[in-house]
Amino acid sequence: MLDDRFISTTIGIDFSGDYTQVSVFDEEYTPVSMSVIKNEQRYLIPTACFVDEKTGHWYIGDEAIARSKNSPGELLMDIPKLVMTKSRFEIFENIFDNATIVSIFMSKILETVEINSDVKEVSNIVVSIAESDRSNIEVIYNAFEKMNFPSSNIRVISHNESFAYYVCSQKSDIWVNNVLMLNFRNGTLVARTLYTNSKRGPHIITVTEETYPSVTLSMIKDDSENADVALAQILDLIFRRNVYSACFLIGEAFNDGDKLKRSMQLLCANKRVFKGHNLIVKGAGYAAREIYGEQTINTVLLCKGRTRLDIGLMVLYEGRERQVVLSPAGTNWYEASEKVECIVDRVSACKFAITNPLTKITNYVFLNIDEFPQRGNKQTRIEIEVSYKNEETLLLNVTDKGFGEFFEASGMEVKKEIRVWDYL
Repeated sequence: MLDDRFISTTIGIDFSGDYTQVSVFDEEYTPVSMSVIKNEQRYLIPTACFVDEKTGHWYIGDEAIARSKNSPGELLMDIPKLVMTKSRFEIFENIFDNATIVSIFMSKILETVEINSDVKEVSNIVVSIAESDRSNIEVIYNAFEKMNFPSSNIRVISHNESFAYYVCSQKSDIWVNNVLMLNFRNGTLVARTLYTNSKRGPHIITVTEETYPSVTLSMIKDDSENADVALAQILDLIFRRNVYSACFLIGEAFNDGDKLKRSMQLLCANKRVFKGHNLIVKGAGYAAREIYGEQTINTVLLCKGRTRLDIGLMVLYEGRERQVVLSPAGTNWYEASEKVECIVDRVSACKFAITNPLTKITNYVFLNIDEFPQRGNKQTRIEIEVSYKNEETLLLNVTDKGFGEFFEASGMEVKKEIRVWDYL
């Protein structure tokens, strides 16, 4: 619910490799970037931490980098990437796991929030990360668990989800057609496109992502002429495919338009163009407003971090076969687990419906249960679970649960892994 408590307890965090940013809420319940120095416009916090060898004190951001130049200690840069490449850190004879490193950084972030904003007790957090695979997500949850935050008060979303939340929270003329976002990740150009589809059924938003190694940050700095040519070729190809109503240019690389004249001409032709640094973190704020403030954007998001298929179970109801949706498309894949229990009524297999919401094509998958213990009709209870191993792999599981005091559960299971891309 949107009220004063929501404003004073809820934040969004963009946890990126170069910089971390925080969004808080103004009196209109709109996410705004938080400055690391009150009443100034300094929003970027280097995603780095430093431990002083003599005192054992930890520091983050600009202070961490500054102290590392004058004091003996250990400096950790690009923490999201670092904790994915190492699970344990030995620092001055102390062992830290990767979740502990993240928890130290996030604890300092929350201290900064309480000092530099009107948020005095953070309760609800949405963290946006570049790569939303299981290991990355679990490190974030484990880090906040070490900080005594319940998992129900933490959500982890992808940068693509943040992009979608931000755009869909703007006026509709921004996204009347497709929307392009350009930024650099690990020094390489990344292009995200938000597509809209409202022809049939619910309003569906799809976000795709492509990486272009031919354009890098170092090229723009050292060889801007060739970088401009390469970027213009990419943009020409992108704009030939679809009609765009807006473009968002994220990061310092786009600040000097004189270095990228050809590209800027293509970008500005019949499109609205925005430059900045804070789209992702504001998108995390808009996500928090939906999750914790109960204000929905009324769309189905299909992008990195979200499920892309409707998964249903075919059941018999009042003499007719009906579909019960277990996992709708557009759910955060990490949270897409669902369990139901059924009574077996003269069937030897469970029938699942897998539907692509864009094409409306439905395929059926069967899990045979004829090897379960044979009992009388309607005397077997089964548990059906739908979950995701990762973003690309759906898991179906059926377990024999017996029948109360009459028949013990055998514990027998039937499992099936399904590749999501086979149904797209």
